[in-house]
Amino acid sequence: MEWARVVEHDLGEKVLIVVGENDGTLGRIATKDGAEFQPVGARLNLKKDSGVVETLLGTAQVARLSPAARAQLPDALAAMVADAPSHFLKGFWNVAGHVNIKTHAFQLLPGIGPKKAEELVAARSAAGGFDSFAALEEAAGFDGAVALAARFAEELLDQNLQPRLVTMLLPVKA
Repeated sequence: MEWARVVEHDLGEKVLIVVGENDGTLGRIATKDGAEFQPVGARLNLKKDSGVVETLLGTAQVARLSPAARAQLPDALAAMVADAPSHFLKGFWNVAGHVNIKTHAFQLLPGIGPKKAEELVAARSAAGGFDSFAALEEAAGFDGAVALAARFAEELLDQNLQPRLVTMLLPVKA
C-alpha cells in the first residue's frame, strides 16, 4: 500500500485507520510523535516521509473498527473517488451495463432502483457520456462520487457482497 486515505485518526493512541487506494485494504498506521491531526479523506503517501507515518501496524480488522471509522469510511472513499473523476467516470459511470438479465450495474449503488437506472442510462446516452461528476449530478440528481463510495464502503465492510465494484475499479489509474 503506497497511497491511502485517512478514515480515522486517534490522536490519543497515535494510530490512523486508512483505506488503500490500490485495493481498498484497511490498514492501521502508527503516527510519529507530534504528528498533526489528519482529517477524514486526507491522502497520505505511506512510503515517503510525510512527517505523519511512523510505521504500518498491519491490516485493520473490519469487526474491530470503531463506530466512527465505520461511519467515516464512505467519506474517505468519496474523497478518493472525487479526486480521480476521469478514472471512475470512464471505468464505471460511462460503461456500466447489465450485471444480469434483470439488474443494471447502477442498481448496485444504494438508492438506485430499476427506474432510476433506466433514467441514468438515457441521460448518459443523450450526453454521449458524463464528462464530470457535476454533469452526472445534474443528470442524476445525486452525487455520483458519494454513491459509488457508499457501495465501496458496503463491500469493504461485507466481504460476501457480490459483485464487487472495488475489485473492478481499484487500483485508481487516473
